[in-house]
Amino acid sequence: MVDNSWVEDSVFFTVPYLQNLKRVTGVLLGEFNNSAKRAGYSYDLELSQGGFIPGGWSNAGIIIDNSLQECRSLDYFSAYFGFKPTHCESSCREWLSQEFTDIEGNGSFRYNGLDRRKIYFHRDTGYVYTTTGQTMWAKGHGPSSRSPVVTALPTNPIKNYNAKPMELFGAQIILDWIQGNKSRATQNYDAVMNSVQATGDLSEPFGGGVTRSLLFTIVSGRITGLWKQHQQKIQAIVNLLWSIQDPVSGGLPQKFPEGKNFFTPEPNGECLLAFDPNLPDLKP
Repeated sequence: MVDNSWVEDSVFFTVPYLQNLKRVTGVLLGEFNNSAKRAGYSYDLELSQGGFIPGGWSNAGIIIDNSLQECRSLDYFSAYFGFKPTHCESSCREWLSQEFTDIEGNGSFRYNGLDRRKIYFHRDTGYVYTTTGQTMWAKGHGPSSRSPVVTALPTNPIKNYNAKPMELFGAQIILDWIQGNKSRATQNYDAVMNSVQATGDLSEPFGGGVTRSLLFTIVSGRITGLWKQHQQKIQAIVNLLWSIQDPVSGGLPQKFPEGKNFFTPEPNGECLLAFDPNLPDLKP
C-alpha cells in the first residue's frame, strides 16, 4: 500500500520503483563481509561499514561521505520498508563532534560543519568544499582498533563554476539556489540536462558512465525544482538507473557498463537520497 507521501510525481514514485528502492535499502543494510570486501551496515557503530579508502580496503565505519549523505534517507527507508531501524543521522552527528587524528601524523582536527553534503539538507556552507581523503580517524578508533571509524573532512572552498562532474557541480547548483542566485543555478542545471543523451546517460564533463553523477543530477534537480523543466530527460535517467540495477543483489554499481561492485555504499546511499520523498524539505 503506497501512502500519500509518494505522489509528488510518477517519474520518481511508482510501485515498481518502490520495490527497487526496497532492494537498494536491503543492500545497504546487508551483512558486512570483510574477506569478500562487501560493505554493510554496522548497528554497533550506526554507520556504513567498509569501503575503499586511501591505502585500500578498510573495515572501518565511514562517516563522510558514505554515512553522512545517506543517513536521513536510510533512517527513513529502513523504517518505511520494515527493516531493523537505523539511527544513522544521530550517530553521524555524535561521531562528527569528536576529535580526529590524521593517519599520516599531521595533527588532530575537528569537523567544522561545512561538508558539502550538508548542502543536500539546505545548509548554506558558503562554498562547495573539497575534502581530505578518508584519512581522519576518530580518536580511540584508529585502523588497528577493534572498531575503527574514519572520515574525510572539508578542506578548500571552490570559488569557480568548473566543479564537474556532478558530485561537485550538483552541490554548486543547489548552493546557488539556496543563496538566491536562481538564474545561475538554472543556467547550470540546463547545461547539465542539455548533455543528457537519449539513453539517459550524461555526456562529459558531467560524468558519462558514472552512476553517482546521474543520482546527483536528480538530487540537485529535486531540491531546486528545476527537474520539472526537463521531465522527459529525467525519466530517461531514472529508466537508465533501474536498468543497471543488479538483478540479484538489487544494488547499483559505481560505474557502468563495466561496473561490477554492487555493494559499494556511495551510489546506493545516493539512490535513497535521490528518491527520498522528503528530499526537497530536508532541513538542518
